[in-house]
Amino acid sequence: SIAKNLTWRYEIIQVYPLDFEEYLEWFNLNLYEQYKKLTPTLNNAFYTKIEKIFEEYLKFDSRPNQSMKRIFAKNFEMFFRFIRFSNNLPFFERYYKSYVKYKDLIPDELSKANLFQYFGYFFWMKNENEISIKYFNDSLDIANASGDTKAIPRRYTNLGFLYETIGDLDKAEYFYL
Repeated sequence: SIAKNLTWRYEIIQVYPLDFEEYLEWFNLNLYEQYKKLTPTLNNAFYTKIEKIFEEYLKFDSRPNQSMKRIFAKNFEMFFRFIRFSNNLPFFERYYKSYVKYKDLIPDELSKANLFQYFGYFFWMKNENEISIKYFNDSLDIANASGDTKAIPRRYTNLGFLYETIGDLDKAEYFYL
């Protein structure tokens, strides 16, 4: 099977003998459960293992189809969601490089919008306000274009808060209102 040709753990494949895409979807669902359990104790080894899985898959299939790209995108969203909620700036710096490397694998605009919110937050934490504003604005533009009314208010609020913290109260007021 395809999965046996990769260096993934054979015993997992024996337990769940699906085709490779079904295996990854199953893995993705279980990965979310693992993320939830690991939230209090995130460690670099866990993320490194997931990154290695991405790399192994891309050695096998350098041009993944749309469903595979969605799986990659959801994993990146989970990565950065948990990194954001753990406020782990060193992890952000490490895995932001992975995002840059694999960003073409993220076809979904709303996934990009969510990632840009996390990036905006971390660049704000690093006092790189211009980059933060760019990511927050890009996220807002995507949300506005998509019509996702649930996501839009938070994006305006984040920009308002950022402008307030850097002392640009006129722009802060614009985004708050």
